[in-house]
Amino acid sequence: MACKHSRPRRSCSNRSRAPQFWLAQFVGLVKDDWLDDLRANGLQIVAYMPNNAYVVWGDGAALDRLDARVTQFQTNQTQSRRAANAVVQWAGAYQPSYRLDPSLQLSATNGSAELVDVTVQVYETPNTATTLANLTAQAAQVFVQADAVPGQIPFARISLRAPANRLAAFASRPDVFNVEPYVRPTFEGRAPGADCGGQCHVGLGQACSQRRKLFGLVAKPGRADEYGCVSHPGHCGRWH
Repeated sequence: MACKHSRPRRSCSNRSRAPQFWLAQFVGLVKDDWLDDLRANGLQIVAYMPNNAYVVWGDGAALDRLDARVTQFQTNQTQSRRAANAVVQWAGAYQPSYRLDPSLQLSATNGSAELVDVTVQVYETPNTATTLANLTAQAAQVFVQADAVPGQIPFARISLRAPANRLAAFASRPDVFNVEPYVRPTFEGRAPGADCGGQCHVGLGQACSQRRKLFGLVAKPGRADEYGCVSHPGHCGRWH
């Protein structure tokens, strides 16, 4: 397994040959042909993350090819030149801890059996039904379950009540993208942050600005809306 790039430092112990999430950070404002190159190498584009990075989905062979792109970038840097496709400056694991909302991190890892209400986003694959059944089996109560919305990020969502000490296991499932607090809608309207001001899929707006710190990605100044979603020219047109 070619997993040797360390900008920032990261562990490759959770790399497998099976499909999984990974992070790829580009050298600048992302171009469509850069994403097309990743797709041509067997990766699915999942979601944009600040700054100039994407969560991708692929198997071990596709991630090996992504590593080769990073090696190509590093080689070009040392030789003071850049090939046309040497544009991925860093790649690393989309760690389970990144998938947990910051407000859930402590209770998820301190052994607390307190019941918490959360929404879990599951990337749609042939194994989605199995994952949803597993989550349901561990829930004290299920509030709502929804399939992916056509034309948006292909995430199934399940909102449930479960012991806090199960959340880390939820986030460790390879197809779970995000675990965040569930706030039931009120009669006054939608729950706060439910659609990220029309700019992002459910959950991403609440997570993106907080988690850039966890990812260790290069952060640049930017304006965030009231839900913490950082504006980006390519944000809304490149979900899949």
